[in-house]
Amino acid sequence: MVKVLIVDDEPNVRMGLRKMIDWAGNGFEICGEAEDAYEGNRKILKCNPDIVLMDIKMPGKLGTDMIRESRAAGFNGRFIVLSGYSNFEYAKKVMKYGVKSYILKPIDEDELLEAVLNIKKEIERDNRIKGNETLVRKDKLKKLISGEVLEDFNDLEGDETSTLVLINIAEDSKNDLINKHLAHINNIDIINVNQYVATIFKDIKYERIIKTLLSIKEKMNEKSEFFAVVTNEQKTLLNIRNEYKNALNMMKNKFLYLEESVITSGVSVKECVEVENISEYMDKVVSYVEVQDNEKIEEIINLFKTYILQNKYSEERVKSICMNTLLNIRLKLFKDYEIDKNDISGNEDIIHNIYSKKSLKELLNYMNDELISMSKKVYVGSADNNIKRIISYMEKNYYNDIKLETLAEIFNYNSAYLGKLLKNALGENFNTKLNKIRIEKAKSLLINDKLKVYQVCEKVGYKNIDYFHSKFKKYVGTTPLTYKKNNEKKHK
Repeated sequence: MVKVLIVDDEPNVRMGLRKMIDWAGNGFEICGEAEDAYEGNRKILKCNPDIVLMDIKMPGKLGTDMIRESRAAGFNGRFIVLSGYSNFEYAKKVMKYGVKSYILKPIDEDELLEAVLNIKKEIERDNRIKGNETLVRKDKLKKLISGEVLEDFNDLEGDETSTLVLINIAEDSKNDLINKHLAHINNIDIINVNQYVATIFKDIKYERIIKTLLSIKEKMNEKSEFFAVVTNEQKTLLNIRNEYKNALNMMKNKFLYLEESVITSGVSVKECVEVENISEYMDKVVSYVEVQDNEKIEEIINLFKTYILQNKYSEERVKSICMNTLLNIRLKLFKDYEIDKNDISGNEDIIHNIYSKKSLKELLNYMNDELISMSKKVYVGSADNNIKRIISYMEKNYYNDIKLETLAEIFNYNSAYLGKLLKNALGENFNTKLNKIRIEKAKSLLINDKLKVYQVCEKVGYKNIDYFHSKFKKYVGTTPLTYKKNNEKKHK
């Protein structure tokens, strides 16, 4: 069926055009209506009609503008212009945009039918010719990008630039999907290469290609996998062959990038992480799990992701690292802490979950959630582990106005009970422990930073300089200033 779009600002005219001739009986389908040029352009891009039947003068924007804009957007259909006698000059202007016919109002039924039937014949003839030419061209392009030697490919070349996009869709009808969503774009070749769809855009801006691909993804079923690699623009088709190789490598590693749906072959890693051994990450993760530092766990996971992308690890290697990490942490937690095995995912569940993930993002999200879950279980009902958390909090927040009551509120304890708990666990009370932490930090600042004694006092959380002096002398055996001078002499 030949698709027809009706664009006219008068409802009665639109209704009359629908009923004037037997559209379906003559091989046509009315695919939509629009009441002005703005809506007309949207409908053209949406349903890609073969024929647009349109008024030339409408409120807001002229039909000439609509035709010009739709052509600029890549629309290649035919226009039939409807014009009143007084608008004849407008009709003449649009002939340069390939308008096939214009019909004067009031519309004559026979004249309209003759015009659309003539266009239908033209479309059918063009499709037959184009079909044969397209098959030959597609075969040559497939051989070209696949690396086969072609004796004659000059007929493929033109003046336009070319951008190759390699698309993977987990759908049986992927060809139909691609053709449906790209049919409105001129200068495009769609070729099946192995299990992928290679699409060559000619003289089309990069931004528009990306936007088009994202639009296809949005229109697909949420569960359907869609992944596209957009290569660099090339001036000759011969260079497309190398771009295909690059895109193919990216496609084989799509596990790393699948979350993006559409990527460019020149995708780069923003950060640079220098690590001699990947186990450095994992050693840190264990420590953060033990002290339940969820922010640090997430930070390490993100660094791990950057390292993987930087080194382009294979899917198998990434999953193996994640599996070994989780299983080893699980084993350590059972060894060091009293944890019920039913409270943490079993080995088989962990392995199954890891190997079922389709993208790096899915995998690392699962890993992050699993580590945080393990971390929570370490502290449930364990006073000793809660002490570790409290000391860790004090070491990170010593410069604040920390009180026993503050810690009791944060860690859900009665303040009197917490005081006894700390005394029993540490052999010293809360204030003594906090003072020791602050003095140790003060020693470091006095040696390494060019700060005055009063500045160090403030930085480690003391409000009174005399109190700071007395505590420093108690735990170090000398005054802050003497300590600073003695260390300066040692380093001279």
